[in-house]
Amino acid sequence: MFFVVSIRKLIVMNLFTFGFYWLFCHYQSWALYRRETGERVLPLVRSIFGILFLYSLLSRVDRQLHLSGRSYRWSPFWLVCALILLTAFSLWANQMMELAPLPLLSAVLAMDVVILWVMARIQGAINTCVGDPKGQSNSRLSLLNWAWMSVGILVWIVLVSFLVVLLAGFFIGIFVDV
Repeated sequence: MFFVVSIRKLIVMNLFTFGFYWLFCHYQSWALYRRETGERVLPLVRSIFGILFLYSLLSRVDRQLHLSGRSYRWSPFWLVCALILLTAFSLWANQMMELAPLPLLSAVLAMDVVILWVMARIQGAINTCVGDPKGQSNSRLSLLNWAWMSVGILVWIVLVSFLVVLLAGFFIGIFVDV
């Protein structure tokens, strides 16, 4: 009824697709839900505007968890609130990066780790709901996954190279009197 993926694969795919895999997971969950229930939902719209429809999706997951007799310790409401606040603060910090690049970069990276934890909790609930708590049915990286990640890996290489040059310039500026 919802899209199953292992937590490890979810995290790896999100890191190397810059979060676009999360949108794909939303789309798949809504598409599977529509196919299973016949409810008239638009998976593409609900995945593009995922943050607006996340609580709606998680409420359905929670209801299905209870109907199936399975249990998972979580709070859909608080996870959605945390995700909204973390995302908003991360976007704000990215905009303020010019003012204090290193402290804000550290804050953004820390928030990204917490966002991944929230996503993992959400996916754990979805996996449990479907009866595959560890997500073993979708734990391997496919050829298509690798193709998708290869673009992200190239972007990461460019970003890390840029960061190294930026930090080198910063430290050279500290130690060399111009």
